[in-house]
Amino acid sequence: MLKIRLSQEGRRNRRTHAIVLSDSRKRRDSYKQKVGSYDPLKDLLLLNEEGEKEILEALEKGAQVTEKLHSLLISDRSSSPFYSEWLRKREEKILSRKLREKAKRLEREEG
Repeated sequence: MLKIRLSQEGRRNRRTHAIVLSDSRKRRDSYKQKVGSYDPLKDLLLLNEEGEKEILEALEKGAQVTEKLHSLLISDRSSSPFYSEWLRKREEKILSRKLREKAKRLEREEG
C-alpha cells in the first residue's frame, strides 16, 4: 500500500522532514519519491509544484496519509488548497456511506 508520510532528515536537534511517497512495508527512510519538505523549527511546509500533482494522483489511487502529515496539510500553515478540496470530497463520501448504513439499519428494525 502506498503511503504519504514524513521521512526524517537533518542532524540531531535540527531535524527537518521530507514529505515522501513510500510503500508502507518499507522502513521509515526508504521512499519512492520526495514531494516536499517540512521544517518544524520554522513551522514551514513546502510542496514541490510536481509534488502537489503526485500527491493528488496517489490519493486518487488510494494512498493513505499519516495523521501528522494530514494535520499539517489541512492546517492554515499549508499553502496548498488542493488537499482541502480532496478532503472535503472524501468526507462527503464517508457521510453518504454512513447515511446509507443508517437507512439500512432502520429498514431492518422496522421489518
